[in-house]
Amino acid sequence: MVIKPKDIPKEINPDDVEFRHEGYKNEMGDVYVGEFRKNTNIREGRGLLLSAENYLYQGFWLDDQKFGFGRILLENGNVYQGEWLNDGSNGLGLYATAEGAIYKGEWSNNKCHGCGFERYSDGSKYKGKYVNGEKSGKGRFKWVDGKEYKGMFKNGCIEGYGEIKMADGRIYKGEWKKDKKNGIGTMTWPDGKEYSGEWKDGKQHGSGIQRTSTGGIRDGTWEKGKKKI
Repeated sequence: MVIKPKDIPKEINPDDVEFRHEGYKNEMGDVYVGEFRKNTNIREGRGLLLSAENYLYQGFWLDDQKFGFGRILLENGNVYQGEWLNDGSNGLGLYATAEGAIYKGEWSNNKCHGCGFERYSDGSKYKGKYVNGEKSGKGRFKWVDGKEYKGMFKNGCIEGYGEIKMADGRIYKGEWKKDKKNGIGTMTWPDGKEYSGEWKDGKQHGSGIQRTSTGGIRDGTWEKGKKKI
């Protein structure tokens, strides 16, 4: 279930909370105005917090922690709005930076985790899986120049099996490690030329077969992108 801005979490009983106009300032210097659990200084219900750590939070609270739907504005202009649990971003949420980058998707313990969509400030886009704040699992990345990759990621890097289409028409299908072609893969060129074989650090390296644009075939060994004589 997606929590909406006006949804009161079922865990909050409206009869157990009260609104205080005078607000409350704790020992850390945080200033809070909103609802409290009756006869206590425990924040519960709707409230607005001006933190001594220079951020503003508006949303729901439960047992003195951010809970349900809320919005936080950071000092640098970045904004998160979405679901909260145990005082952290957990569930579905949107994060936007002052520079124009956004992430929309699942969160766990204040990190992107699960399925999500990201648009970078330069216009590049990613849609896929995240683990603990890093792109990990199956995803698709598209650069502003038209280059596009779809396949596996690990710890924020292209790693595993995937396919990339270059802006100039070249296509590579095969294995990757830390953003570079590594392992077994095939590269085709727009004129029909093809190389299929081993790669290392982004270059043909090891045994391979090359097909020319005229249909010729030759096999051999490559080293750092060049065929050994």
